[in-house]
Amino acid sequence: IALIVAFGAFTRLVYVAAIYALTKMYGGQAPGAPGDDVVVAMDDSADDSASSRASASPRMPHSKSGADIAMSAAELEAFDAALDKKAAAEDGTGVEFAFKNICYSIAAKKKDEPDAAVLRDVSGAVREGEILAIVGPSGAGKTILLDTLTFNKGPGAPSGEISLNGKKMSRADFARDAIYVPREDNLWPTMSPREHVAFAFKMYRSDLATKAARDAEVDELLSVTGLTSCADTKAGGFLFKGLSGGQRRRLSLAVALVKEPSLIVLDEPTSGLDSAAAAAILTLLARIARSRRAAVVCTIHQPSALVFAGFHKVLVLSGGRVAYCGPRKEMAAHFESVGATLSHDANPAEAVLDLVSKDTTSETQVTAVLDGWESSERRERVAREAAGSKNAAGLSLPPRTVTAAGAVSVAGVFARQARLALVDPLQYVGRVFIIPQLVAFFGVVYLASRKNDQKQVPFRLFYLWWVLALPACMSITTLIGTNRDTFSVVYELRAGMYKIFSYVASTTLVQIPALFILSLAINLAAFAVGNWPWDNFITFAVTFAITLWVYDSLAQLLAVSFKSPVIGMLGFLVFWSSSIVFCGLVFRATDVVWPFRLFYYVLPLKWTFNAAGYDVYMPSASFKGAALCDAGEDVALSSGAVVACPSAGFYCDGAATAFGCWGATGKQVLHTLSLSYESLGTDDDRGLDVGILLLMGFVLKLAYVAMLWREVAASDEPRKIKT
Repeated sequence: IALIVAFGAFTRLVYVAAIYALTKMYGGQAPGAPGDDVVVAMDDSADDSASSRASASPRMPHSKSGADIAMSAAELEAFDAALDKKAAAEDGTGVEFAFKNICYSIAAKKKDEPDAAVLRDVSGAVREGEILAIVGPSGAGKTILLDTLTFNKGPGAPSGEISLNGKKMSRADFARDAIYVPREDNLWPTMSPREHVAFAFKMYRSDLATKAARDAEVDELLSVTGLTSCADTKAGGFLFKGLSGGQRRRLSLAVALVKEPSLIVLDEPTSGLDSAAAAAILTLLARIARSRRAAVVCTIHQPSALVFAGFHKVLVLSGGRVAYCGPRKEMAAHFESVGATLSHDANPAEAVLDLVSKDTTSETQVTAVLDGWESSERRERVAREAAGSKNAAGLSLPPRTVTAAGAVSVAGVFARQARLALVDPLQYVGRVFIIPQLVAFFGVVYLASRKNDQKQVPFRLFYLWWVLALPACMSITTLIGTNRDTFSVVYELRAGMYKIFSYVASTTLVQIPALFILSLAINLAAFAVGNWPWDNFITFAVTFAITLWVYDSLAQLLAVSFKSPVIGMLGFLVFWSSSIVFCGLVFRATDVVWPFRLFYYVLPLKWTFNAAGYDVYMPSASFKGAALCDAGEDVALSSGAVVACPSAGFYCDGAATAFGCWGATGKQVLHTLSLSYESLGTDDDRGLDVGILLLMGFVLKLAYVAMLWREVAASDEPRKIKT
């Protein structure tokens, strides 16, 4: 008890010391003085000069840093004027995205309750070069509307019409012609912006045959999005810091732009950014919409006045209903026409949000504003736009790039996954360094089991149990890493960057040799410290690598099945702990009642234990303390007594009990052990054991692919309302 209390006190002191150190490290630094290179422009001369440049040519200029992204009001006006004069390209191409009468309902939990109407008759349209901002207070339905427009599966049933250039849009059309940039940045922590963009070009632009051409495109896009200064900085994650919030958002946008989509949909692109970074993102979007001939739809939460001024059209939602939809410049006039004048002193975005929020305005007033929209002439105009212009059906989308497929896609994904496996500690590198040391540690604990004598036979078995069980448990790191990566993988798959086959084939091609190397590293430590016979080292390593593959496949399945890694980890630990309990060492299967006895056969360690036991005990090494004899013959002991040789064909002179006498050869030892541990045996069933383990791995891998496919294919296409 004293030792336990002392250990608890020691760990508590270490915990307090760690908290103190972290507080000093991250919480005790005084803010530094601003640098001399910080310059704030306070006049309008920059806008005047920008106006002259913009009037000359409304093209997208290149920038070299995030600070150079900002677009002046004069440039925005010049781009707007150019857009108004040219509704469609002379070659008959263009982009018109529209949605009409979008409704969304969630089924009631009780039969006698009505369904909850989340969205009601929401319509809107946006052309190439325009940005449509969806704004509204919390609970207005912005996220549900965006999920509907991007065909993401939600909790309810959507209805209405979604079209692109007058043609009904499907989930497959969206994956081909559009891109969705979610609020959470789906980046790979150990990859830099240059590597992210280069990989996207490999997947989306197989027309770039040479590396030089691809590198030139990468450099240009990094410059356009203001990422040149941080091009080689790791994105970062929860293990280490990397890019800033604004840089991460621009990188997500840069990766999306490689696809050259006709429609870009973003969920709160300025979330978590300061006003300067938010303005930079929106002006970047404005430039991209015009230069890349794309229509942009985004939700936004409490935009600043500068950000709000960058929108062409605004859709205001409240309680799932439309309060206004149309040009930003006409918004104030509309609200004034329905008796709800916006304050000229306040940020227009904040003024309209206060107007339609039931937290700041009475429900009667909000309802009057919503009813005013439904009876307004502007609503009829939006309905006509949502139905499509006369020439929309005749427009073709601007020519886009080709997508990598087949072997090219597999090779590209394989190259990335192989590199990630080398630099990501959660995949294989960390385990290669840590697990052999743990195995060696337990080998030192069981160091006496190196001796081939009767006393150490069961302890060698216990050490074998630790060698098999401990590395299998460490596959939980695969679950954590895969769960983290699944969000990025699903996003890339839904964006059409590559196919599921390419990803699964690539990760498997990386996984199998990596696990074999891990198995070799673990077994080198186990065989060296435990003095196991090297005769069957290779067969042991192969069996163990397949066992690790089974647990890694299970970890992948649980990682994609549960969004919360905690639930997946609990499921994995239940499976692993059940495996070590039902491996045949703790109790005999015949002593367990059905249906629990089934665990003995469907869990992997039982089969690994049988094959590994054969490899460790079966070689022709002799075990001291036992001598061979013929069954039934008289044997003279050192004490002078004469006894009959046991039917097992060996005896132990001086053994206090029969339990301490296991056998003179490996086969005899295995036979004696099998009397207590029925997963062991003298027959060479290693082929059967490996076959069953392979079958388990394939089943788990197929289940993982099925769950990944289910996650990617989950979609809700709005049903058309019958009139």
